[in-house]
Amino acid sequence: MFGPQSAAVLSPGIFLAAQVFDKETGKDDQRRRETTTVYSAGFKPIKTQPISIALVLPVTFASGVAAYTPIDDEAKGKLFSLQLGVSEERTFASEENGLPLADSGASGLFMHPGIVFSVSPSVQFFGLVSLPLTQQYSSIVDRQRFRLGTGIIWILKHSGT
Repeated sequence: MFGPQSAAVLSPGIFLAAQVFDKETGKDDQRRRETTTVYSAGFKPIKTQPISIALVLPVTFASGVAAYTPIDDEAKGKLFSLQLGVSEERTFASEENGLPLADSGASGLFMHPGIVFSVSPSVQFFGLVSLPLTQQYSSIVDRQRFRLGTGIIWILKHSGT
């Protein structure tokens, strides 16, 4: 779930972000819940160029995002952005004694609607949900029903400063 960093990486000069994602897989008696924490940082290396770099851990998927941002006042710290991301994700097969297990591994196409907002120049909040559009899995325990994510972005330096 890469989402809010796509907006954050364009506005502030430097940012740090922390995200928590909760994922539920499986069905009926075979359900499993997993929580993942993701840390990221980004900066704008050249003030006069619209180039930014963001590093996100873990990196396990490819994604893109579109955003509608009707409020973006960096000086006053006011931001409101609705975002929609899409990702293709793959979970590799588990291994035992160096050999892949036949009933493990999955892939899918997911959409990630989200919201980002701020009420101060240095802190942004966000929330998003991931919903599967298509999935392929070898075992029902790898089936993903949804993921919820929330987080905070601390802006250490704005692009104009």
